[in-house]
Amino acid sequence: MDKEFAGLSVIVTGAASGLGRSVAVELSQRGADLALVDVNEGGLEETEALCAENGSKTIVIPTDLSDPDACLRPVAKTVEKFGRLDSLCNVAGMLVFGHAAETSVEQYDKLYAVNVRAPFLLFQQAFPHLEKTAGSVVNVASASGLTGHSYIAAYSSTKGALIALTRSLAVEYWKTPVRINAVAPGGMLTPMATGTTVTEDYDPQLLFIGSGPREIAQPEDVAQVVAFLASPRAKRVHGSVYSMDQGVTA
Repeated sequence: MDKEFAGLSVIVTGAASGLGRSVAVELSQRGADLALVDVNEGGLEETEALCAENGSKTIVIPTDLSDPDACLRPVAKTVEKFGRLDSLCNVAGMLVFGHAAETSVEQYDKLYAVNVRAPFLLFQQAFPHLEKTAGSVVNVASASGLTGHSYIAAYSSTKGALIALTRSLAVEYWKTPVRINAVAPGGMLTPMATGTTVTEDYDPQLLFIGSGPREIAQPEDVAQVVAFLASPRAKRVHGSVYSMDQGVTA
C-alpha cells in the first residue's frame, strides 16, 4: 500500500475541508499527484500545504461546482499539469438542514447542482482520460441516499440520485476498463455536520432515526475506503456502493 499511487494523478473535489481534505491527505501519503478542487481557495491552500508535507505534487483549482461552466475546467487543468488522470474522487457536497416544507427552490436547485450535476459533468470530462489509464471514479454519497432521514429530505434525494448515477454509469461503461463506485458514509464529524444548528423546532425522536449505538465516524476513517476504491488494489470492484454507516442501513 505504501506509495501505491506513485506516478498517478487524482482529482479530489471538496478538498478545502472535511472529508475532501482527509481524502487528499490520505492520497498524498500514498504518493498521488493531486488536483485539489473547491470553492474555498484559502482552505485549498491549507490542504495543499498538508499534502506537500507528504511530498505530493499538487495543483489548486478554485472552482464553484454549482456553476456548470466551471465544472468543465478541472479535468483539463489536471491533465495539462500532470499529463494524465487516474482517478476522479467526487467528494464535494452541500447540505441543507431544515423542514422540507420550508426548503426554497434556490436551495433545492443548488443542492442538485453541487451534489449531482457536478459529479456528472466532471465524469463527462474525465472519462476519456480515465479510459486511457484504466482509472476509477469514486462518488461520495451518503447513508441518507439509502434510507430516509428527517429534516434533510432534499439532501437525501441528491445522494439517492448520486447512487443511481453511479450504478447507471457502471452498467453503461461495463465494457471499458474504468471502475465506477460510491461510498455511502453515515454520520461523520465534518464541518458540514457539526455546523448544523438544531433547535426545539425539531422533534428529537425523528431527528435521531437512523442513529446507531456505535461512535460517529471520523473523516479519516472514510478517506481510507475512498483511497482503496480509487486504487489499483480495487481492480475487481465496479458498480458498488460501500456502506460505511456502522450498520444503520442494515
